[in-house]
Parts: sequence; structure tokens; C-alpha cells
Amino acid sequence: WTKVAEGSTVTATFLNEGRVTGSGGCNGYSTDFQLGNESRIWFRRPAVPDHLCQSPNGVMNQESAYFTDLSWAETYSITNGQLLIFDKNSRKILQFDPA
Repeated sequence: WTKVAEGSTVTATFLNEGRVTGSGGCNGYSTDFQLGNESRIWFRRPAVPDHLCQSPNGVMNQESAYFTDLSWAETYSITNGQLLIFDKNSRKILQFDPA
């Protein structure tokens, strides 16, 4: 579990038509998501441009890890206004604060 690289922002905006858009810290993305029974969630791994960012330090590793975490998502909860996403072992892999 790590914080977002200083100087970057990771975002996710959920749209009604089963799309999520945002930024992985360097590149923008848009991909499909689905909600299921028992707080299940599924994301298609985003296809992103090959744009490389030199700064902030570590942003490309962060972005790769973020997109991998999206593809590993299994369940979610909304707790204290935060969206929490968990993997198949119920380990928290992503946490979003409201905008």
C-alpha cells in the first residue's frame, strides 16, 4: 500500500453508462466497469497511450501499478465517504477520496 506520488493525482470518475475515466498520474484513461451482486466490481484494464512522464519521480511505476490494481478489483465498499476497492483476498488495493 503506497500513497500517490507527490505532485501527481490519480482520479476515477464513474459514468452512468458503465465507463470510468480519469488519470493514472501521467496518462488519461477510459475503460469499462461493471457492478455485480454482493458489492462485486470489475474493471477492464485500461489501454493508455505510450506517453511517458519524467516527473514526478515514480509516476510511471505508480500508473502501471494503478492499472494493474484496477484489473485485480473484486469488491468495493463506500466507507466514511471514501470508495475502497479490494482484491480477491479482501485486501484493500485502492482508496479514493471524494473530489
